[in-house]
Amino acid sequence: ITSSYDLDITNANNKITKLDQSAKITQELQKKKLEQREEFYRQEITKAVTTHHEQLVQNRSFYNRRIEQLEDQLSKSREMCLIRERQELENRVTRGLTKMSNKADVAAFHMIMFLKEDIGRLQKVIDSLKEGDLSNVNKVEEMVMGEHNTV
Repeated sequence: ITSSYDLDITNANNKITKLDQSAKITQELQKKKLEQREEFYRQEITKAVTTHHEQLVQNRSFYNRRIEQLEDQLSKSREMCLIRERQELENRVTRGLTKMSNKADVAAFHMIMFLKEDIGRLQKVIDSLKEGDLSNVNKVEEMVMGEHNTV
């Protein structure tokens, strides 16, 4: 009886030993599998972070170039506005000078016409004085004294 009892104990001990060994092997396999999984996720996270960082650097570079382009466009737009404004002012001045010149030309023309009329009247008076007619002397005094506004 004892020997069968001992045999059962030995068999049970052997099974326990095998189960312990199997559990250790399973535990080691799970540990390796877990380590592999951790390493895989670590690599994936590193790839993702690296890719994201590279995208950020590219985006920053792109936006910096875009900002420079927009600043150049703004500068050129400002220059064009100033050039247009200057041209508009020059055109206004030119138109104003033309108007003033035209008015001055008209005024000068009228003055010349009035002076021609006055010269014509004075010539008549001179001619009448040469003939001895003194009746036009009053007209000369009026013209000299300014009663005849010619301007």
